[in-house]
Amino acid sequence: MKVSIVTPVLNCVEFIGSAIASVKAQNHPHMEHIIIDGGSTDGTIGLVHSLAGSDIKFISRADSSMYEAINHGLDVAEGDVIGILNADDFYASPDIISTVVKTIRDTGVLAVYGNLNVVCRRDPVRITRKWTSSRFQCGRMRRGWMPPHPTVFIQRRLIGSGARYSLNCGSSADYDFLLRLFLNIQPAPAYVDKLFVCMRNGGISNGSMKKAYHSLVNDYKIIRRNGLKMPFAICLVKRLRKLDQFLIMD
Repeated sequence: MKVSIVTPVLNCVEFIGSAIASVKAQNHPHMEHIIIDGGSTDGTIGLVHSLAGSDIKFISRADSSMYEAINHGLDVAEGDVIGILNADDFYASPDIISTVVKTIRDTGVLAVYGNLNVVCRRDPVRITRKWTSSRFQCGRMRRGWMPPHPTVFIQRRLIGSGARYSLNCGSSADYDFLLRLFLNIQPAPAYVDKLFVCMRNGGISNGSMKKAYHSLVNDYKIIRRNGLKMPFAICLVKRLRKLDQFLIMD
């Protein structure tokens, strides 16, 4: 079973190397890493070329957002399973992809997800949030729950040629994408209680009140667009669910 990892990047020379290294370290033998660069000017392109091997497919093209870049990655992906890894994130251990593939083979599910840690941007040993997910329930997703997007792996046949990220939802495009794919999915996605991804803080969806406000507005639009009831309440519950992520226990 081949796995495609799609990484959108723009001017991330400081961190793209660790993302690439974490993919190369995976012990699953059948993989491709698709890196879509939006026109970096900080040395990212040169660094990726220096690290590239036969398992990396590098494309540099102008795009309107990271989600347009991801969509292009989905268009060219050849894997049976697809995951998204942002340029400043990295896989937590070398057995993540093999765990995903084994879970899909053992259960026949169309999607798998795990846990995520948010870490300090320049000190990834320091954890600022722990996003420990839980077993998938469609009813909970209708009430504002969602799995951590960077940990989600989806079989390509579920995505098909039509399911793509919306380009008018800002950083909430991942929420919209998962809602559209998962609300009526059978069998239900499988949850693996394992740390899959470390996400550096300060990215596109976290790090400022302005980003939080735009995320709130976009979530409201997405909830209404997907026909869910009580959008204001869902927006509130969606944010309250994150509070326990900050209660880090040693």
